[in-house]
Amino acid sequence: MRLLKLVGKIKKLQVIVLGLGKGISSVTYIIVLLFLIYYLFAVLGVGTFRRNDPFHFGSIGVAMMTLFRMSTLDGWSVVLYINYFGCNSQRSYVDGVSLS
Repeated sequence: MRLLKLVGKIKKLQVIVLGLGKGISSVTYIIVLLFLIYYLFAVLGVGTFRRNDPFHFGSIGVAMMTLFRMSTLDGWSVVLYINYFGCNSQRSYVDGVSLS
C-alpha cells in the first residue's frame, strides 16, 4: 500500500508506471504474432522433417518447442546434424553426443 501511495505522489514515477501498463498490451500482440509464426513453421517442419527426425518434428507441439529452442540458439546444431546426416546415419547426433 505504501508503494502505491508513493507512485501517486511522485509524478515522474506515475508516468513510468502508466507507460509500463500500456506497453504490456503491445507485448501480448507480439506474443500472439510469434505464436502464429511458430505454428506456421511447425506445420511446415512436421510435413517436411517428420520422417527424417521424428524426435524433434513428430507432432506440431514438439515441433513448436523445437523451433523455440532453435530460435534461442539452444541445441540448434543437434537438429541441424540430424536433418543433414539423417536419423539412421552413422553420424547421428542426439543432444550434442555422437551415437556412432
